[in-house]
Amino acid sequence: SFFSEIISSISNAKFSRDGRYIVTRDYLNVRVWDVNMESRPIKTFHMNEHLRPKLCVLYEKDCIFDKFEACFNYDGKHVLTGSYQNKFNMLSVDGSAPDLVLEASQTPHRRAPSQMQ
Repeated sequence: SFFSEIISSISNAKFSRDGRYIVTRDYLNVRVWDVNMESRPIKTFHMNEHLRPKLCVLYEKDCIFDKFEACFNYDGKHVLTGSYQNKFNMLSVDGSAPDLVLEASQTPHRRAPSQMQ
């Protein structure tokens, strides 16, 4: 389709701490690659799939050019990526834990400096 190149363009790529894996992010997917197996990713997470039927509208409003990043956690077992509506996803690379969708609060509960001890 007309949008294929746009939505499949990698907007972010990072190595895992041990250098064995690479995580890539495009508009609709997060992919985890093993550097020793370059033919295909070892894991693909579909993100924002509900937006696929709306690509025309997203293109007209320039939203299709929004960029998202992804990174590994300290032990490389999870990938964290952002999304729309203050949401971020914590994805289990090896399937040992459930994937989580978390929402960042717009009004964080922080203590005033005078309340800290």
